[in-house]
Amino acid sequence: MATEVSSPPTPSRTWAAVAAALVAAHVGLLTWGMWANSATVDEAAHVPAGLAVWHAGDYSVYRVNPPLPRVVAALFVLPAEPATPDYHLAAAAGPTFRAEWQLGVQFAERNADRYRLLVFLARLPGVAWSLAGMWVAARWAAELFGPAGGRLTLFIWAFEPTILAQAQIAAADLPAAVSQLITAYALAAWWRRPGGGRAGVFGACLGLALLTKFTVLAVVPVWAAGGIGKRLAGGPWGGGWVGAGGRAAVAAAVCLGVVGAGYEFHGVGARLDSLAFASGAFAGTPPVPIPGEAADGAGNRFRGTWAGGLPVPVPAEYLRGIDLQWRDFERMPLSGASYLRGEWRERGWWYFYLYALAVKLPHAVQFLLVGAGVLFALRRPGDRRGEEWLLWVTAAAVLVAVSSQTGFTHHSRYALPALPPLYVAAGRWGLGTSAAWRVARAAACGWLAIGSLAVCPHSLAYFNEAAGGPGQGDSHLLHSNIDYGQDMYALRRWLDDHPEVREIGFACYSSVPPRVFGIPARPVPPGPGFAPPGQCGPRPGYYAVSVAYLRGVSSVGYAAHSLAYFRRFRPVGRAGYSVYIYHLTEADIAGGRNERGAIP
Repeated sequence: MATEVSSPPTPSRTWAAVAAALVAAHVGLLTWGMWANSATVDEAAHVPAGLAVWHAGDYSVYRVNPPLPRVVAALFVLPAEPATPDYHLAAAAGPTFRAEWQLGVQFAERNADRYRLLVFLARLPGVAWSLAGMWVAARWAAELFGPAGGRLTLFIWAFEPTILAQAQIAAADLPAAVSQLITAYALAAWWRRPGGGRAGVFGACLGLALLTKFTVLAVVPVWAAGGIGKRLAGGPWGGGWVGAGGRAAVAAAVCLGVVGAGYEFHGVGARLDSLAFASGAFAGTPPVPIPGEAADGAGNRFRGTWAGGLPVPVPAEYLRGIDLQWRDFERMPLSGASYLRGEWRERGWWYFYLYALAVKLPHAVQFLLVGAGVLFALRRPGDRRGEEWLLWVTAAAVLVAVSSQTGFTHHSRYALPALPPLYVAAGRWGLGTSAAWRVARAAACGWLAIGSLAVCPHSLAYFNEAAGGPGQGDSHLLHSNIDYGQDMYALRRWLDDHPEVREIGFACYSSVPPRVFGIPARPVPPGPGFAPPGQCGPRPGYYAVSVAYLRGVSSVGYAAHSLAYFRRFRPVGRAGYSVYIYHLTEADIAGGRNERGAIP
């Protein structure tokens, strides 16, 4: 009887298996991080804000971001029937009140017995958002640079720490980055084959992107200028200026319809002078009062002008959200809250986001991006070179937009929408077919995977080797770049491993009370000069202190630098990369310091 010999797998089958393995690995890493990490500062407010829409039809909660990501996240929480907070607090608030923080605490406390599960459920859509971005990025790269380019982009997306970190959080940054990428891809498809149908698809994608985060607005003028430039250069638009203008009108109409639908068309068409604003840009200085509004800074600079009678083409809450976000940028410099490389200043740095990319992106990704940029500059003109320009220009527009806002610079995640088009552009490496090219691609992928897996599930705190790794991250950046309230379960595990610690001084950068995580906590005394002599620290005991407070972040209950005295002592443990644990003894305090191993 003849022995059957199976045929070797074809290349397409082999790479399909590789792609499936990468997707499975990505989903597995996301799921691990989603369960292992506690609710982040903003995330704790996003979830009840999304539920406020479903339960009360209230879009004002967390209005500084559009509602789509939190509404989708909350949809997965609804079947669990959680106890709800007091939504009337938001309904009765003025234009400057941020009710989401109080509602977030209420939601956590009223669901303390299953809070971890509820947050996990809210995070599940992040997997879908990320897989959508992965598919579009890999497909676009394959169209531009061939199958090898698509595989390379797929690999980058699967293991890049910033993508992993943001995709496992129920917040707006990753959805904004993914939806912006999808919109750019739809724009490229429209440019390839102009038509009303593709214009409508682009408009729908843009509308959805504008429902994720207001920063998407920054790239719209750039895309519009690119379309006009293509028409001036004789691009394949067909029908002349009239036809192009008609299709642009279709895209705009569909976009506005989608944005309006995202708010159930509440306030669409309202007079501009009927709205209460809070920022200097919209309210005026001094603000123009509106009858019936509380004296909380509300005003309207358009009142009494010709513009005041114009109808607002977007929902009123959308415009109020932009206004309140702008107010935050105006007021934040008053707090002196920007930090970079150990330095505090009242305003931020224009190069903050470039520096953040230098220390937060893996070196393998940096190598691929620099190489792709050089290869693009030296390219031979081809039929699809306009799309490659679109990738680089879109990323540059995001970076310029966020870098121009120097009122404060906290969060590198604001630049996240710049990364997906860059990862598509990195696919240009796939055009190389020699053994040297294949070795370079494989080496970069291996370097990326090893470095990323080494810090999982703490991808949020990733810093590359030149920056000293996550253990030295706080010497470069703070806030959500390393300390976002994500390590409370890690702290709980440390306490479980040390039953001798019955209670711990708790000063962690979290918007959720420690009792929700089962942490027996007590207040931490501020340092000398921040409290009366008999009430200040250091004092004997166990303490858990966030790197944010060690480095001088101010928050409710803690003045800036009031806990910096802990840096004189050596920690005895660490929860994740954002919380240091101290055991201060009488001998330590009497000696004044314990320099060996202390945080610099």
